[in-house]
Amino acid sequence: MTKKVIIFVFTFMLLTGSLLSQEPDPPCDMDCLPQSPWLYDHLGPYSIPGCPNCTISFDCWYRPSACGVFKDLQLGEITLSLACLACPFSIKDFIDFAEDQLILNNPIPKPDTGHCETNWRAIRASCWAFLPMGGDTILSPCEPSQCCWSTLTLCRDSSGVLYYTKNPPFPTPNMCYVYPYPCTFICEEMPEPAPTPLGLDENINPQNGFSTLVYPNPGTAWFNIKFNSESEGLHTIEVYNELGNLITIYDFSKLQGEITIQLNMSDYPNGNYNYVIKYNNKPGINGSFNLIK
Repeated sequence: MTKKVIIFVFTFMLLTGSLLSQEPDPPCDMDCLPQSPWLYDHLGPYSIPGCPNCTISFDCWYRPSACGVFKDLQLGEITLSLACLACPFSIKDFIDFAEDQLILNNPIPKPDTGHCETNWRAIRASCWAFLPMGGDTILSPCEPSQCCWSTLTLCRDSSGVLYYTKNPPFPTPNMCYVYPYPCTFICEEMPEPAPTPLGLDENINPQNGFSTLVYPNPGTAWFNIKFNSESEGLHTIEVYNELGNLITIYDFSKLQGEITIQLNMSDYPNGNYNYVIKYNNKPGINGSFNLIK
C-alpha cells in the first residue's frame, strides 16, 4: 500500500491594526477528514515541576467527535521560557509534559465523576527540533514529519480528579526527517542510531552531483539515507520492491546541502529494495538496500 507524507507548513500572519490572526495548521490530518475538522486552541502557560521558572505554552487542536467515535487531541508548536533550557530535560520530556497538560486541560467535555471514557486519542508529530524564533525558545514539529498516536482511557475518580492511561499498541511512523535541524524522533519506538559508520561507499550521480549513503545495509528495520545535493525545495523519494512495484512514496523539502531521511521498513518482507530520489519530478539519483530480519 502506497504511503505518502504530506508536508505541513506552519504559517503565522499578523494583520496590522487588527486582533485577527491566521491560525496555524495542525501537523497531522489523521483520518475522518473533511467530516471531522480540527478546532484550534492555545493553552498555557504551565509551570514544569522540578524546573524553576520554566513555563511552557503550546498550540493544540481537538476534535470532539472524530469519525463519530473518537475525541482527538493534537499537540503543536511549543513555546518555552528561557529558564527551561537550563533544566536537565530532553525534547521528549518537554513534549510529554505538554501532551499531559493538553489531555487534562483541553476544551472537550470530560467524563463525569466515577466514570471513564476509552475513546480518546493523543496525536503528535514524530520528529521535533528547537528552532530560533525571535526572542522565544520554540520547540516545533519538523517538516515533513509523520505522526504517532496512542488511544487513551480518561477517567474522573470519586473526588473529581482526572487521570488517564495510554493503551498499547502505539503505531510507529514510517519516516523521520533528521537533518538539517537536527530533528529528534520522539515516538514510542526509536529508529536505529543515526551516526554514519566509517568506510561506507558513497553513491554519486556525476551528472548533477547528487549523492547518497545508506546505512545500515543490510538492515533489519530502520534505514538511514544520507542525501547531499545543491537542490532545494520539494523532493520525492520512491521505494520499489524486487518485482519493481512501487511500495512507498515520501515527499520532503530541503535546503542546499545534506539531510538524512530515516525509513521504517519493519512492515515489509525480506528482500532487496530500490529507491529513487526525484527533484522537479525528474530522477536525481537511485540506489538500493537489503532488508534482512
